[in-house]
Amino acid sequence: MLMYGDFARKKVDLSALGFLKYKDENRYFCTPVGSKILYNAGVDGIHLVKIKAFGEMIFIVSPCADAPRFVHPVAESFEDLLRLIISGCDFAALEQAYIFTREGFYGFLKENEYGAEQKAVCEKLKEKFDLTPIDDPYAYIKNLQNNFDYGKIKYNRDYYEWAPEEPDYKETQWKVYFKGNLNSKRPKNSKEHKGKEFAVNKSLDFMGKKIFIPSFYLCSKGIVLDLIAECDTDAYKEFYEKYCFYNEYEPDEETRLNMERENPLNLNFSNVLYINGEKTLNYSSVGASYLPESEDYANYNEPFIHGFLKHYELDSNKSYIIRRFSFEFKGNKKPVIKDLNLKFKSDPVSYPVEKITVPDEKEISFTNPKTKAKHTLKILSCENESFPINFRDELSYPDKALLVNYTVSPDFESRALSLIDTKRSDQPKRIKKEKYAPEATHDAVIGIIGGADGPTAISVSRPIKKEAEIKSHQAVSSLHFSEVKSAEFRLVLSLNDNMEDEIKLY
Repeated sequence: MLMYGDFARKKVDLSALGFLKYKDENRYFCTPVGSKILYNAGVDGIHLVKIKAFGEMIFIVSPCADAPRFVHPVAESFEDLLRLIISGCDFAALEQAYIFTREGFYGFLKENEYGAEQKAVCEKLKEKFDLTPIDDPYAYIKNLQNNFDYGKIKYNRDYYEWAPEEPDYKETQWKVYFKGNLNSKRPKNSKEHKGKEFAVNKSLDFMGKKIFIPSFYLCSKGIVLDLIAECDTDAYKEFYEKYCFYNEYEPDEETRLNMERENPLNLNFSNVLYINGEKTLNYSSVGASYLPESEDYANYNEPFIHGFLKHYELDSNKSYIIRRFSFEFKGNKKPVIKDLNLKFKSDPVSYPVEKITVPDEKEISFTNPKTKAKHTLKILSCENESFPINFRDELSYPDKALLVNYTVSPDFESRALSLIDTKRSDQPKRIKKEKYAPEATHDAVIGIIGGADGPTAISVSRPIKKEAEIKSHQAVSSLHFSEVKSAEFRLVLSLNDNMEDEIKLY
């Protein structure tokens, strides 16, 4: 068997395949104890290691992955790693193998087929070390990962600050706390007592989902309620295959909206709990999902999910969406509960429909995806406006935009329709702020949604005449430092099925 030391002495360069020689001696919080770092990927701290306790087995460490999925075995030996490489698996494919389905994995390989330089390296490996490709790389990797005991990996103390050790929930006593999470742990620095469980076992079909309310929990501050919705596993698989590549790349806004709407693991409704006929306050909600253990989803489920399956006697061959809601009592006194009802109401869902470039295009036609009704959007006016922004910091913000007035016929409610600029706003610039600079004033109300790289979305509400308010809508482009001559807008419809239902729990 070809060992790493023997291979390293041959000085074969694997950088064309994404394997870069590791020069930094620093370890990451999730680098296992006893690791020898062989290569890194050059991005996100991802590195390839051997761990002393596991002999010749090869692992990939991904510090930016979701806890606790930082470390995964990818090959039984360094020789097998090379065989995977000549089978078409570069560093990126091996690092992401644990999240891929079979179709997604081989789709990724096809999308990222080796070029001439990579093929030349593979031919060199075959000839120099007498290597043969692995027939089914996906099955090889999944079999290795599915049968590996991740609990045997040891980490330094820093690791547990980032990813606290989870207990074995199959053996942990089931406890639910008002300010708790989905696990059975008491909230940190809290003296809160666990809630008293009341099994209700109520079910409801709502918006295409089979919903089950197994229990609610009476706590000192309020009521905790578990909601479980059954999910179509095949539908999720189709969704995942369609969008799995966006695990690696950030989708554009249109794709993101489509993903949110199509994801079978999303619940497009909200809940309100009524105690003795009075509406309660939703203090918090947390959620997770469960997919049946298979070669496709072997590392998907969080450890605590198995506690839900066991406590509520759920079928492990089905998929579930799990939500835990905490509803706060009004006032400081715990009420005597005589009546408990949970009401369901559908939420608006976003549909990106058409694009229009202003001022070049004067009107567009579009179809309501729900009703199939035809509509026409007509641009009334388009003018440059300035919206001075003062955040009392040392940054200069873009303030120029296009203000657009338009009509839709037949008309939509303003809340159900929006024009959103497809381009982001310019990033702020750092300046030396004058100590007594005057504050800007304007008759427009400006809402800015920002990120680390500056404003990303802007909404504007401006006083207009009552008669004009009925006939027209307004939109504003992203903000820029220079005058905006044209802008491409995406028309997004926010549609609601206006469905309601309720379950009497008590």
